[in-house]
Amino acid sequence: MQFRSNGSRRRRAVVIGAVAALVCSAALGTAALAATAQPNAHRALKADGVGVIAHRGAASAAPENTLASVRYGLEQDVEFVEIDVRLTKDEVPVLMHDSRVDRTTNGAGEVSKLTHRQIAKLDAGSWFSREYRGEPVPTFDGFLDVFVPERALAFVELKGTWRPAQIEALLGRVEARQASERIVWQSFDETTMRRLTEASPEAARVMLTKSIDNDLVSIVDELDIDGIGAGLDLIEQHLDIVHALSDEGVATFAYTLNDEIAWEAAETAGVDLIVTDSVSELQQWLER
Repeated sequence: MQFRSNGSRRRRAVVIGAVAALVCSAALGTAALAATAQPNAHRALKADGVGVIAHRGAASAAPENTLASVRYGLEQDVEFVEIDVRLTKDEVPVLMHDSRVDRTTNGAGEVSKLTHRQIAKLDAGSWFSREYRGEPVPTFDGFLDVFVPERALAFVELKGTWRPAQIEALLGRVEARQASERIVWQSFDETTMRRLTEASPEAARVMLTKSIDNDLVSIVDELDIDGIGAGLDLIEQHLDIVHALSDEGVATFAYTLNDEIAWEAAETAGVDLIVTDSVSELQQWLER
């Protein structure tokens, strides 16, 4: 298995070397030290030990993909919170996993066929518990309002196929908040990932996959992908490819694991990050 010596891996090596040189320099000032301490998605993908990704915010503690769930995940001091983003009929980015609103709201219909005004009226919390009655479907801007002031990082999954202009508009929202280095973009959709690479080759990017094979290796190499995300069973079946990718600096995360047996298996497999609904329980297990 061969990989090209591609741009961002060289870039990451240069960045890491530059940071090390700054730290060792006697002339390093307080401002430079503060800069090196800022959260950075590229670095966190391949950090020491196993990292935690709070799935859809923290889906076992609060209704998924709501600000309540995101806040709970952030309060647990995780490495990453994860959300899903879809576009409404009028192209407002909102947090929603499914293509339809039926499962997680009191409404019905496809997200892409409903306006933001229609979706904003829905209750996205009552299905989970009475405590969250009236919890709205958040916009991506609403997520950024909560996320940006914190120090955590985020995985943002783009659901479906996104057009170049739509991707650029979303990236612009993040850049305006000066949060570009704190977000990992991910998708199952190869076309979306290609367009994301073209729009922002320096962004941290993860390819979600349901197959680990030479085709995936080619995509990761061609698009200079920073990581892959897959089910644990699939990772365990293809450890040779996963480890070869890891040797090239490509991170691996497993989804969605909610018990100790799965966590131990993931750690044994050498994954870098675990996606979980059970955030506090996984953190306690890792500490033990």
